[in-house]
Amino acid sequence: MKKDLYYYMSLNYPIELIKIPEDEGGGYSACIPLLGRNAFLSDGETIDEALKNLEIIKEENFSRMLEKGIPIPEPQEQMEEEFSGKFLVRVPKELHRELVRNSNKNGISLNQYVQYVITKGISFSSFEEITETYSNKFEQVLTEMKKVEYEIQEKNIYKEFSSTSLHYIVGDKQDNEYDQYSKVG
Repeated sequence: MKKDLYYYMSLNYPIELIKIPEDEGGGYSACIPLLGRNAFLSDGETIDEALKNLEIIKEENFSRMLEKGIPIPEPQEQMEEEFSGKFLVRVPKELHRELVRNSNKNGISLNQYVQYVITKGISFSSFEEITETYSNKFEQVLTEMKKVEYEIQEKNIYKEFSSTSLHYIVGDKQDNEYDQYSKVG
């Protein structure tokens, strides 16, 4: 197959979409990390708009790269067959000794114990990411609630000062002058 513009445009490159915070203008940003986060980057008010803009950027950049003879990386599909389930890791002797002790203490093989520790670490890492995300969202909600509470308090204070009973405390205004005595009520 001829590797022309049409060929590269038809490849399925992984796209990274990021929501842009409202205080930074809002909308969405789209990029193709494999081809360069900054070279293949677009944005838009909606996801569709960001993706359409990314297609325009892809076409322009691919055309320029083909014109100049710059090699264009192609996406690699990682198949399950590529992973054998085995890998060699060198660890310090002290860590090896500790892993063996813990696997013996738990009555399982070293391989089973290392698999357990790795899985636990990955799960913990994912859990940390999730809790950090929710913690950030919770902080945002609390901040918004404080703003609303402040606005409510501000309106209540304003209501107190602008109420019809205020003139009884200050006094009745007559001919641009207040009565000598203020009424309470």
